[in-house]
Amino acid sequence: MKIQMVQYEMVLELREFLSEHVYTCFFTNYYFEHAGQRLNDYTELAELNLQEDAKILMKPEKYDEKNARAHIKRVKDILSTPQLLSSTPSQNQLPSSVAKAEGEEESKTASN
Repeated sequence: MKIQMVQYEMVLELREFLSEHVYTCFFTNYYFEHAGQRLNDYTELAELNLQEDAKILMKPEKYDEKNARAHIKRVKDILSTPQLLSSTPSQNQLPSSVAKAEGEEESKTASN
């Protein structure tokens, strides 16, 4: 999934966005990797060399008992609020850079 983030945002904000997005909300136990290095959640995106390699990979991690329980709780929460599954977050809930990227994607789709 392509999204546009501003340079001062942190990896943690990306994780929060993905936890609320309809296509990625079911993923609960993962880490991010850029250029072969695991990213800390408090890493600012400005610290990464995104000009040369703009990809940040979402890699799965193995579940332990604590993470498995958190995953089941998250799935139950999602299923108890079906409006989360039927639409993406509204434009005013997204960081401005993400809302802009989704708006551009919608306009490209509409023009095709």
